[in-house]
Amino acid sequence: MARSAVAGATAVKLGARTLGHRLVSVLPAADAQAQADRQARHDDEIGRVLFQAMNQLRGTALKAAQVLSLQAGFLPDGVRAQLARASHQALPLNRALVSRAFRLAFGQEPEARFAHFEPHAFAAASLGQVHRARLHRSPRSPRLRRARRLVRGCLLLVACWLASQGAFAADKGSTPPHVDIYGPKVCLACIDWADHLRDNGFSATFHGTEDMAAVKRRLKVPPDVESVLTATVAGYFIEGHVPADDIKQLLKEKPKARGLAVPGQPRGAPGFEKSAPFCERGCTILDTVNTEEVVRRELYDTLLVAPNGKTSIWARH
Repeated sequence: MARSAVAGATAVKLGARTLGHRLVSVLPAADAQAQADRQARHDDEIGRVLFQAMNQLRGTALKAAQVLSLQAGFLPDGVRAQLARASHQALPLNRALVSRAFRLAFGQEPEARFAHFEPHAFAAASLGQVHRARLHRSPRSPRLRRARRLVRGCLLLVACWLASQGAFAADKGSTPPHVDIYGPKVCLACIDWADHLRDNGFSATFHGTEDMAAVKRRLKVPPDVESVLTATVAGYFIEGHVPADDIKQLLKEKPKARGLAVPGQPRGAPGFEKSAPFCERGCTILDTVNTEEVVRRELYDTLLVAPNGKTSIWARH
């Protein structure tokens, strides 16, 4: 009954706003830009109404919002920008459900497991939410002292490896290419892709961004190749989870182009190799008999986007 009420109320709101927009559209606009601004405000308002409804319905509705936000050309940009909020601004679980989840997972309340736990999530999506917390400090614990010594040893090894890598790069007289990555503020796949680039010799900075549609417009990313994240390197845009080797080849050949793109979110692409076993893309399935991880993958292409916006296949994966 509650879900029907939400759907009915949403239909009424959408109808009222659409009718109001049509009535206003009859009035003459000052110029074409004013007409475009009026349409953009209407699209944004429709997107907000849809997102609020799907946020209330949760579950499958939120997943539908995420999928629709990635379908370039299916919905207006303003509507898709609002639906994209389902990836990082979903309505979080209430305090009682959070406590119940902790008791099932750890056998205790979050306040007992952490020295400090903020009950209100600062970000949420359809599959999870993020809380700020601080672990208990017990410097006298022998186990903690051993763990600290182990961490210091690992950090020393990492520092030595980084120093050797830096010396190698200096000998070659090269500087790692820097990649600026733009994505939703809470985007674990974006962070995984940034780690993939760093593991392959790039330096990378992630910028959490509210208005991804504006970033894509500024970089002239064609709507039919859009993904979640957008990056820039050496004057090119990189759209989606493009493998590092493809970017290296781009920088080596330096073709006259806007950039590279892997449309959507193909399973098995860098940043989507593994995820939670209940997700829909890039999942890792745990074989309960052989206890072996089986990664679902799909074939995908890296596309080269020419200056005129046309695409050609740069690499197959």
